[in-house]
Amino acid sequence: MSLAGQRTPELLSVTATNSAQSIFSLIQTLRPNTSKRACFLQVQFDIAGTGNLYIGNSDVAANNCGANLVASQANQQFASDSNLILLDEIYLLTSAASGQVNLVILCR
Repeated sequence: MSLAGQRTPELLSVTATNSAQSIFSLIQTLRPNTSKRACFLQVQFDIAGTGNLYIGNSDVAANNCGANLVASQANQQFASDSNLILLDEIYLLTSAASGQVNLVILCR
C-alpha cells in the first residue's frame, strides 16, 4: 500500500548537477507527496550522460562515494521488507555540469 497521492513504483527522471543534492530534494518539485523512505531504489545515469555520476552521502565526491556510474549504468538499493532507505540521506553529484538521472522508487 502506498501513501496517498504517491505512485508505486515512482518512475521519474531528475537532473543531477556538479553540486551535491539529495534524491529527496530533487524529487520534491516533481512529486511532492513522495515519502522520504523507500524499500527499493534504482538510480540510473541516463544513456546520454557524460562524465560520471557519484552516489553517496552529503559529503559525496569523486574520491568519496558509494557508487560511481557512467552513462547507462544503474545502482540498486534493497531494504528487504521495510522502508529503510532514506532518500534524504542519499546524494547525487555529476562530474559534468549536469546529467539526467532516472529513478525507480518503491515504497510500502
